[in-house]
Amino acid sequence: MELMEKYPVQLDDAYLRARTIECKWEAMCSTDYMHHFVIPVDLTQSMQAAITNASSEQRKPDEVDDRVKKQGIVLDLVARIDPKLWKFSRYADLCVL
Repeated sequence: MELMEKYPVQLDDAYLRARTIECKWEAMCSTDYMHHFVIPVDLTQSMQAAITNASSEQRKPDEVDDRVKKQGIVLDLVARIDPKLWKFSRYADLCVL
């Protein structure tokens, strides 16, 4: 509910569908992305297509070394709809409508 209260209009379906989905590789702590989202199925499909395209077009960076992995840092392709909103990755729990 915190995100809905902070960005009530921006989480409207029409707002999200009008945005460009940007994807890039990031080293991230997987536990930092445990937010729950309810996303319309067509938007989820668009995000998955953007991630699939980015993974074939972008060169994957070198893997993080074992010392970093032990700290919970992983390398993942992250999708972003709006810089002000949280990022989406496979580590986030997504509920599709």
